[in-house]
Amino acid sequence: MGLRRDGTAMVHCRMSALGRVVGGAETVVRALLDALGSEGTLVAYTGWQDRPPRDLFWGDGLARDPDDEARRVHLEEHPAYDPRVALSRRDHGRVPEVLRTWPGSFHSGHPEAGVAAVGPLAEALTGDHPLDDAFGAGTPYARLVELGGSVLMLGAPLDTVTLVHHAEAVAKVPGKRRVSYRWPVLLNGGRVWRTFSDVDTSEGALPYGRVLGDEPYIEHVARRPSRPAPARAGRSARPRRTSSTRRAWSGTRSAGSSGTSVRRARKCNSRRRPVRFARARPGTGTASLAGPSGLQLYAAHTLPASGP
Repeated sequence: MGLRRDGTAMVHCRMSALGRVVGGAETVVRALLDALGSEGTLVAYTGWQDRPPRDLFWGDGLARDPDDEARRVHLEEHPAYDPRVALSRRDHGRVPEVLRTWPGSFHSGHPEAGVAAVGPLAEALTGDHPLDDAFGAGTPYARLVELGGSVLMLGAPLDTVTLVHHAEAVAKVPGKRRVSYRWPVLLNGGRVWRTFSDVDTSEGALPYGRVLGDEPYIEHVARRPSRPAPARAGRSARPRRTSSTRRAWSGTRSAGSSGTSVRRARKCNSRRRPVRFARARPGTGTASLAGPSGLQLYAAHTLPASGP
């Protein structure tokens, strides 16, 4: 499957593509944790299955029709997001919910972009998830890239690669589409409706249709091969260790981890490699790989620089 022993991997899984699996999604998670080893960390995008509809509000956060009964009920009674009990999105398969509820699992706490992780680096990877720009710098997705982790497509289609949204978020391109939405969250022990702001992950942050037509942009970008980022004159192309990386890995330990595993991870991080996208094809054992630098450079250099 292309997984590295003791590495960090984000999984997207379509159970129906695997055929009959005795024990279902639990068996898949056990197998992946076994493949990664005791020092490996498994990650999955969760989202929020029972999220309120976004059309409760206009983009400026104002209710469209304050007299509408359905909207009134949502505003007054919809439960606040709580990662301890909120179900993972079903359209991303059964594995994320199994991982969210796995013993020792950590959740990043974001209602839209949240991830769950199990393993020695789970706490450090999921900690301090920004509520706005939740796919960009300083997020679990950025830390996955900094770790040189893998993205495993276990029977899942390439248009489910959540990490593409990180490439969109960090690509230095003008005219990105952004969205604002309000969801109920817990704040200081109370339920409040908070406005979130992020790149448009539904229609895409950039006008991909000008280049791709009707082809799904996430699948297209994820298929592109890795290209190394250009190096500055007189400097190595190897990515430097950032302050966010140092903060994320400076002695943070998750339940059941050892100081040895944290030190080993810190040592490995100094030689970070591009994220690998491994698309496992059931029954063949083959994998196709692409890198995040290729995703970012594609967005930066081949798409129109103007807004939609």
